[in-house]
Amino acid sequence: MSPAIHASLLVVVISAAGFIAHRKEVIKQGHSSSLTNLLIKVLMPALIFSSITQNESFLTSNLVFMAPIMGFAFVSISFIVSYIFAKLFLRGKDLSDSENIRSFVTACGMQNYGFVAIPVIVTLFPNENLIGPLLMHNVGVEIAMWTVACSTLRGNFDRKSLGQILNMPFITVIFSLIVLFSGVYKYIPAFFADAAKAVGQTAIPIGLILVGATLSELIKEGLFEGKTSRVIKLLSLGLINRQVLLPLIWFALIAIIPMSAELKKIMYVQAAMPAAFFTIVLAKHFGGNVRTVAGVSVASFILSPISISIWLSLAPS
Repeated sequence: MSPAIHASLLVVVISAAGFIAHRKEVIKQGHSSSLTNLLIKVLMPALIFSSITQNESFLTSNLVFMAPIMGFAFVSISFIVSYIFAKLFLRGKDLSDSENIRSFVTACGMQNYGFVAIPVIVTLFPNENLIGPLLMHNVGVEIAMWTVACSTLRGNFDRKSLGQILNMPFITVIFSLIVLFSGVYKYIPAFFADAAKAVGQTAIPIGLILVGATLSELIKEGLFEGKTSRVIKLLSLGLINRQVLLPLIWFALIAIIPMSAELKKIMYVQAAMPAAFFTIVLAKHFGGNVRTVAGVSVASFILSPISISIWLSLAPS
């Protein structure tokens, strides 16, 4: 079995556990928010802290700057491409209205940069310390999410969304970099570093369990009900854009843009990622067609084992 297929199936199996747990009411309807809080405020900060403070390669490379720049730039490119695609192919009064186009663009433009990407990278590159650089890349994606994505959903730039950038993972990244570059990391007790690493490692499986539970929750809420022809056309176009066109453009850009070998590996994995689930939350909060966002995001995730395997098998070794 190829590493790409192995990584894809790993994501599916753990997510399926979350889906079944929600269906069997081990995780009750509406209770996934508490799991999300645990993930964002405890587990992810622990993963970030241990991954950055124990990665001395940051001290001698430009990844601290290049990774977030690439993260922001590539997501922005995805939004531009998705907007052009939507204008060309979303036809009919029930598909071409402004709100639906903005929702479609947001759903396609944001990749699942964390909970799916992390286990894939760990599986593909077990002997390389790429989680730290990946998390730096994700800083740029987060900034794009709270600026480009939120502005797209609203139809105008909203300064209020900028405050969301200062969340616990972002603050932990800044704090961890200060600890690393100041040299304080050398004085972190071994027991504390090991504890942070142990807690952080649980973020990956719990994050995927949350993805599965969220999928089950969305289905129970009936977010995919609607006219069959509209749903089929919308999801088909979303999959073509997210799973075919955008990875193709990303692969071409990654091949020609100068960047380190470590960053290229991260970017190739990011190119193969499905749509992000968190855009559903953004659509609920900042305005948008939630059914459109949810439909594209979930369809993209369901087919992601196939698309991830194909694209990563095409990536340079």
